[in-house]
Amino acid sequence: MSNLVLEQFYIFLKLTLGGIFIGFIYDLYRLFRYFINPKKIATIIGDTIFFILVSIIVLFFLFYSNWAELRWYVFLGFLVGGILYKIFLSDIIVKVFRKIIFIILFPLKKVININKRFTKKILKKNKNGYRRIIGKIKSKSKCIFIKKD
Repeated sequence: MSNLVLEQFYIFLKLTLGGIFIGFIYDLYRLFRYFINPKKIATIIGDTIFFILVSIIVLFFLFYSNWAELRWYVFLGFLVGGILYKIFLSDIIVKVFRKIIFIILFPLKKVININKRFTKKILKKNKNGYRRIIGKIKSKSKCIFIKKD
């Protein structure tokens, strides 16, 4: 094989790795959106951050592999890497990270639900809810900070 063809093949492999890495970043962003469920403005901000991050990664791989010379095999490398990641790794990565995040968030949700139930019971017992509790706090604080003659 010619030295030039071998060099182009190595560049293609590096950019294929870049496509796989971009696919991984995309799956992380998908998981973030799945668990956070952002509104429209947050989605726009998140998409912008994602595209800036992907652009930086693409530029890094381009400069690292071939000093950012754009050839047809550069685009093909990123495309093949993304397709390979989607076919072979994406489902596995998403399932594993969903389980990890669920294991982390499940106890946290339980604690939050217990706190919600507890505060609802307390506020239900008080007819005026927050007003009554805040009124007591204010009256107690006035007794502490105001001098009696």
